Amino acid sequence: MGLFNKESCIICNGKTNALTKAKASSGVVCSSCLSLCSPGFIRNIGNKTTTDIKEHIEYVKENQLLYNSFQATDTVGKLFFVDKVNQRFYIPVPAATLYNKIPIVYSFDNIVDYELVVDGESYTKGGASIGRALIGGAIFGGAGAIIGGSTGKRKQNEVIKKMYIKISLKHPYDSYTEIPLISTEVKKGAFIYNTMTDAANKILALLDSMVASEPVAIPSASAADELLKYKQLLDCGALTQEEFDTKKKELLNL
Repeated sequence: MGLFNKESCIICNGKTNALTKAKASSGVVCSSCLSLCSPGFIRNIGNKTTTDIKEHIEYVKENQLLYNSFQATDTVGKLFFVDKVNQRFYIPVPAATLYNKIPIVYSFDNIVDYELVVDGESYTKGGASIGRALIGGAIFGGAGAIIGGSTGKRKQNEVIKKMYIKISLKHPYDSYTEIPLISTEVKKGAFIYNTMTDAANKILALLDSMVASEPVAIPSASAADELLKYKQLLDCGALTQEEFDTKKKELLNL
């Protein structure tokens, strides 16, 4: 049997590649159609129907408009981007991801809770209903928000293999998303360790403020300002000419 077989993609009816196709509940999906889905959705594509996948692809297209117009008020390196004005955030898709490279933009309201996970253990957990508290004890040396001292679990010369922040979500397609921090062995005190633990502190503090925040009041934009914004979306291909003309008529009361 070759790389290409007789199975057609249930979305586009195109050929499927045995190495890159994915199995859904009602058939196989080709790599081109998978590239239109979010990574979180692909993780659970095995139980998705043709209708589920088509609806998700439409959702991703609409969500990309939010990404194209996203204006961050707070960032942590290239790990975490937040818009406190519109109460939205996104996490860049890892470079190793095979399919859709455009991240999903989530709302603050989607956040259920969040936790720092180190080598499979949860060390701190937060959320709107629980605040934030240490679970497994402090792990980072030096001063900081999570931090201070050691727990006895870990020695000064320990090696950490994996560290990430998991954000549980109330969302139609993604039950969680992750912010990867460390994915290879590093020693405590190494440069990458210090850099990523500092980033973890900043991200957790930002998440704390996000779940506790109220929408930021901003002055109403003039019709001209709004029209300029939609023109920029038209120029970058995020809006069609028809969509732009409709918005223009609404703003100018034509």
